[in-house]
Amino acid sequence: MKGTRAFLSHSPYLGNLYIVCFTYYYSMKGRLSIAIVTLLVLSSAPLISAEERTVKSEWLVMVYMSGDNNLAKIAVTDLDSILSFKSDDVAIAVLYDDLGPTKLYLQRGDTRDEIDMGELNMGDQKTMSQFLTRATSAFPAEKSMLIIWGHGSAWRGFSWDGDEGGADQLTIPEFSAALSAIPTLDLIFFHSCLMANIETLYQIRDDAKLVIASEDSLVGEEVKFQRIFKEMVGKEPEEVAKMIVDDYMDMKILRRIALKIRKIDIGLGVIDLEKLDVLIEFVKTFSKVNPTAFRGLHLNEFERYRTVDLYSLAREVKDEGDQEAEAAAKKLMEAIDDSVIYLKYRSGDCHGISITFPKEEMNENWDFKDLYSELVFSELSSWDDLLFSVMGDTGN
Repeated sequence: MKGTRAFLSHSPYLGNLYIVCFTYYYSMKGRLSIAIVTLLVLSSAPLISAEERTVKSEWLVMVYMSGDNNLAKIAVTDLDSILSFKSDDVAIAVLYDDLGPTKLYLQRGDTRDEIDMGELNMGDQKTMSQFLTRATSAFPAEKSMLIIWGHGSAWRGFSWDGDEGGADQLTIPEFSAALSAIPTLDLIFFHSCLMANIETLYQIRDDAKLVIASEDSLVGEEVKFQRIFKEMVGKEPEEVAKMIVDDYMDMKILRRIALKIRKIDIGLGVIDLEKLDVLIEFVKTFSKVNPTAFRGLHLNEFERYRTVDLYSLAREVKDEGDQEAEAAAKKLMEAIDDSVIYLKYRSGDCHGISITFPKEEMNENWDFKDLYSELVFSELSSWDDLLFSVMGDTGN
C-alpha cells in the first residue's frame, strides 16, 4: 500500500484512474467488500492535487535532514517542529532520514503527502538532486529556501549517512552539481557545523543568492522552526536570513553551552554570494604574498577540520610589517566586510567566512591533495599551493 500511495502522489490523475479500475475489478469479481475497503483506503491517501501544484506559495522551504547517525533523536524532534507548521503561504518539502527508512514529506496548508522512499543514501548526489527537483516541481513558489540539516565537515562536505567512521557524505562539488538542476535559490541555511568556509561558499556562488552558515560548531537543539516559518511570511530573503540568525542566537541552550564550552565560538553569519567573485580576486592576490608572512601566526582553529577565520588571518598577516602583504590583507578584509551582510557571534573573533589554514602538517589521511584540488576555489585561487609552501609538501 505504501508503494501505491507513492504512485498516487506522483500523478493524481493516474491515481484517480487507478482507484476506479481497482474498485471495478474487485466488484466484478463479486468481492464488493474488498472493493469498498480498497476505495476508502486509497482515496484517503493525502494527495497534493494537480490544482494545488499549480498554485504558487510565497515560500518553498526544502529541508534535507540527514539523521542516520548520532543525531537521530534530535532529528525526530526537529521534524515534528517543521511539520507542525501548516500554511498555504509556506510549502514544505522534507527528505528525512534517521535510523529507519527514508521518508519524503510534501506539505502545503492542511494537505500532506508522506512517502516511504526505502533506504536512501543522503550522502549521494543523486538523492539530493532528485529531492530538489521533486520539491520544486511539486510546489511553485515566489521565494525558496533550502535547509541543510545534519553534520558538516567544512570543505570536505556534509550530510553524513551513517556515523563518522564509515559515513558517506555529500562533497561540495556534488552539492553544487545537484543544485544546478533547479532554479537559483534565494537562501540556503546550513544547519550544520563549519560550513561558512570560502571553499564551500565559492563553489555554490551561482546556485543561491544568500547563505546562512557558521564558521564553528552549530548547536542542533531548540531551533524554533515553526515560529521561523510563521514569521517569514511577507518578508524578503535578506530579512528572513537576519531573522534566523537573531532567533538562533536567542536560544536558551546557547547561554548554557556558553558557560560550559568556551572554546566554541557560537554564531551565524549571512553571506551575499554575489559578492564572492570580487572577494576571490583579493584572495588570489593574498595567496601570492611571500609564504614567510604566514608562518608562526597565532590563530584559533575551528573544530578539527583545520579552518580559521579568514579576516583574522588577513589581519595577522597585515601586522607582520611586509608592505605587499599589508596592502593585500587590507583589501581582503574590506572585501570580507562587504560580503558578510549580517553577523552575530559570541565573540569578536569571527567575521563570517573561514578558510583552510592548518597549524601543522595535514597528515591525517584526508586525501587532501585530491579532495581539495577538486574545488573551484582551489583551482582559481591557488590557495592549496600556498598551504604547501607554508607547511611543506605533506598533504596525503
